[in-house]
Amino acid sequence: MVRYFLLIVLLSMAKSFGQDLDSLLVQARESSNDSIKIDRYNRAAFGYIFRDSEKAGSILDEAFESLDSLRNNYGLAVLTNTKAIYMDVGGQSDLALKYFSKAHKISKANGYHEIAARAVNGLGMVHWNKGEFETALDYFFEAQKGYEQLGNRKSMAVPLNNIGLIYQELLQYKKALEFHEKSYALRLEFDLKRDQ
Repeated sequence: MVRYFLLIVLLSMAKSFGQDLDSLLVQARESSNDSIKIDRYNRAAFGYIFRDSEKAGSILDEAFESLDSLRNNYGLAVLTNTKAIYMDVGGQSDLALKYFSKAHKISKANGYHEIAARAVNGLGMVHWNKGEFETALDYFFEAQKGYEQLGNRKSMAVPLNNIGLIYQELLQYKKALEFHEKSYALRLEFDLKRDQ
């Protein structure tokens, strides 16, 4: 059940599913613009995580090789976070924790607050999957606070929903409903139909 909710959360974050993933990979390889190169690699890799994990891993390896010559901390943070998702979906929770922590550390050090919030939410997901509900809650509250400080109300729906799901696991249904309602209200506000 937890993996199912992880899939929903990650799919709601993905922007690349409506595009041809192979064309994103071609764009990554051909672009001379570092930002475009990293973005396309990241979107292609993320898109393949749920379709073809072997290909996703190969794309991530290629992206990190490309990144070595770019010396781009933002790209490193983004790709490291996606690698953490790849590891988590592949059932390698210890490696997922390592990569989410690394993405969070790089993001915090460089002021990439959006990626830091995503990494913290990812840390919550890993702990949830391990049955460590209180630790997961701490991370989800931290992610929610991070998005709130950024003024990114739209993204707050994800950790709020995750908090509700943890409270469901803990059989605290009143609290669960409170957080699900907050998440649902944001999803209505931003017309996030798939997430509603």
